[in-house]
Amino acid sequence: MRALGASVKYIVFGTGGFAREVAWIVESVPGMAPDLLGFLDDNKECHGASVNGFPVLGGSEWLASFKGEIGVFLGLGSPTIRHKIARRLVGSTHVSFPTLIHPSVQFGRDVTFGAGCILCAGTILTCNIRLDDFVILNLDCTVGHDSRLGAFTTVAPGVHISGNVNVGSGSDLGTGSAVIQGVNIGDNVVIGAGAVLNRDIPDGATAVGVPGKVIKTLEAPKLMWP
Repeated sequence: MRALGASVKYIVFGTGGFAREVAWIVESVPGMAPDLLGFLDDNKECHGASVNGFPVLGGSEWLASFKGEIGVFLGLGSPTIRHKIARRLVGSTHVSFPTLIHPSVQFGRDVTFGAGCILCAGTILTCNIRLDDFVILNLDCTVGHDSRLGAFTTVAPGVHISGNVNVGSGSDLGTGSAVIQGVNIGDNVVIGAGAVLNRDIPDGATAVGVPGKVIKTLEAPKLMWP
């Protein structure tokens, strides 16, 4: 993730519920709110509308016409959609993907963040943790020591990830789920709300229940990045 200049402006991609929450995080970070220009959405029916007081300026094409440096926050909860938009926008020389962290988030030593991560209010990360690009940690999540979350992973509100957990790319952990220490979760995994994982979960699996059990496995390509 390259450093942003002093004159950078910001935009939120998406207009759904999570995108509006992302705009709220931007407003919560001291000094950022005046540089938030509004939203983008590829649904043309949204263009010109006002969302929570900010304009919907256009779609992906708007970025090509913008003069100056622009930081884009992908306010899209779906790992596959977030990946699709990121692949479309990456490579534009004036577009960057800053990581956005709510001021209430706490984290310790040797915690590293990739590009485009979004960390919502109340989340805690302890130490020696790595988040790859475009990871979302929603409200009130915890991540324990020596864990790694792969690119484009989405972690819903109230998820607790213990230490030494590895989560593959493109996975989606449902609200209130928990992962016991040392568990490995594959790529493109879906974890149901409230599930408790005490064993490894393979690529493409959907797991639900307490303890978490795999109910189906689908062939899904790894989300290639960059």
